[in-house]
Amino acid sequence: MNFLQLVLILAYCALYYYDYWNIMIMYYGSTPICNGLIVGLIMGNPLVGLEIGATLQLMQLGGVGYGGASYPEYDVGTIIATIVCAAAGQGADFGLAIGLPVSLLMMQIDVLVKTVSTFMIHKAQSCTENGNDKGAFRWLLSGLIPWSLKPMLPVLLLFILGPEKVADLVNMMPDFIIGALSVAGNMLPAVGIAILMRYMNVKEYFIYLILGYAMMGYFNLPMIGIALFGFVVAYLSYKGMGNPVSVAAERNTVSENVQIGADEDEL
Repeated sequence: MNFLQLVLILAYCALYYYDYWNIMIMYYGSTPICNGLIVGLIMGNPLVGLEIGATLQLMQLGGVGYGGASYPEYDVGTIIATIVCAAAGQGADFGLAIGLPVSLLMMQIDVLVKTVSTFMIHKAQSCTENGNDKGAFRWLLSGLIPWSLKPMLPVLLLFILGPEKVADLVNMMPDFIIGALSVAGNMLPAVGIAILMRYMNVKEYFIYLILGYAMMGYFNLPMIGIALFGFVVAYLSYKGMGNPVSVAAERNTVSENVQIGADEDEL
């Protein structure tokens, strides 16, 4: 990773968290996938970035941090894993074994960032109570600094250590360690799907799960083909039920007409 690549990745990290707390364009565009693609392009290996980002995206879909709860930062894990894979010349399975521990470690950094942000919020409140609107605005604006630094610090640390040293460390590892990391990385997609299914109503739609398994196991369809079939089934099911908003409005209208008719009969 040269200096230009470092600057571009750091700028993207700052932009990503600014977008997260403002317009949220990249956030709704599936952050690990976007991070993997963009960092992979900067590092010259977009394919491995997409593979890592898509796999960690599965794990992010299964859990959300409500309120002030912290959850694994799979987006930052995608960035670090993509950099390491591109520098070490390894595949996505090796990067996944690195990205997951980084994602878990970022939970602790997230707690630290939220603690610092709370201090800034209290300072802004004090300024507001004293009628110092400019001071309150400055404290609120400075709250973007710790959030922007959160994804930048791991990248800076990796640059200081040098991805080349990471590559040398990988080359020094015995084959059985590389193999174990590859096996762990290959297991992560299954873990991500299992977590996702845990939060879905699998009992009611179990027949669709069997259909997807049969299409892959017996017809050897690629994942994109299965996803397209799933989209068609979901669309037909949605059209068969009708627009839920329109159906609810129609039911309310019918109920009101019935009540009006009953009142007229009584009169």
